[in-house]
Amino acid sequence: MQSARPELLGIINKTQIINLLRASGPISKADIARELGASFPTVSTNTKSLLQSNILLECGASDNELGRKGRLLKYNSTLGYVLGGDIGRNSIHILLADLSGAAIGETEIALPNGKCTSASLDELDANIDQMLQKAEVSANQVLDTCIGIPYRVDSDFRDRYLNNPAEHEGKTRLDQYFSLKFKTCVHLENSINLGALGEKNFGAGRGYSNVLYINYGVGIGSALLLDGKLFTGRNGAAGEISYCITDTNDRRVSYSDVGLLEELIATEARKIGLECDENMHIPHMKPAFDRAIAGDSDAKAFLNKLVSYFGVLLVNAISLINPEVVIFSGGVGTHLLERYYSDLLRILSVHVPYMPQLVPSMLREKGTCLGAVSVALDHLHSDFTILEKALLRAQ
Repeated sequence: MQSARPELLGIINKTQIINLLRASGPISKADIARELGASFPTVSTNTKSLLQSNILLECGASDNELGRKGRLLKYNSTLGYVLGGDIGRNSIHILLADLSGAAIGETEIALPNGKCTSASLDELDANIDQMLQKAEVSANQVLDTCIGIPYRVDSDFRDRYLNNPAEHEGKTRLDQYFSLKFKTCVHLENSINLGALGEKNFGAGRGYSNVLYINYGVGIGSALLLDGKLFTGRNGAAGEISYCITDTNDRRVSYSDVGLLEELIATEARKIGLECDENMHIPHMKPAFDRAIAGDSDAKAFLNKLVSYFGVLLVNAISLINPEVVIFSGGVGTHLLERYYSDLLRILSVHVPYMPQLVPSMLREKGTCLGAVSVALDHLHSDFTILEKALLRAQ
């Protein structure tokens, strides 16, 4: 623990104690002092204050063999709640979680034509109220909110989204809705980045520090976790793998907002009759897999080409960042891994010096919401004063 002014030192100590109990509780005061390198009187003073505020709870005796049995302490994870949201292209999915990250409620609505209209917002509002009522949680108990959106979240986007709502697709300010309804801080993050954080904290990424997360649903994207932290780059564009070049013969002569990789895949997809939108996304890839399983040679050739593209992409990405694990998510991504795992492994085995694990997403469609929950929780617990103010507001 650190030395500073008494007030600041108390905030630091309480923050550290709460986060230790979140990660390792229930434990005794003696264990807290040992883990944090603090004096027992310091820990005793701060835990007493936290117990009086109901932020910590006693939950039985420790199992030490010698001396007086210490009382075990745990974090009161039902003192408040957070919301994690996933604003997708076709739906809005909301998760309600307690302060340990355990999901206790969820709701989802469809977005007709991919637009969030006033009617959609009314339906979402009614569904959220019903979710809260079922979980016996009041609106003022929601302490923090994070929303995942299918856009790159850089400073330009934030300025456009926050100051010019008419330019935002659908023209409905979802962050404003959550802020007004719950009086909470609302974080906006890229949905793929949140998917990676979800897997890191609750899914296939647990226990790993260096993770490459690839999401291939309608479009292609990825996220990087380096030394356990999300890496987004200078403009929030780290992981934009759709812009990668897989063959020098395919180099462009002018820039396009559509990534070259997605353009190449769309070109091949159209040859076998798959539809693509104006962004070179393929809304329905399943027919290609079905046709290949049925023996269609054109579909097989298309998917083999797709695997070849991904093989080159993986070789380059793995050589650059040396991840421990590559997580495949999204309908197309997980299907590619399951069906062509040995092919991808064979490509990598002759091109990279250190092989990572190749695994499918554990969280599937809930990954972004759980990542959003983890961002909300991390913000809430980054400083004791943030948590304290949120709890006072909730009373």
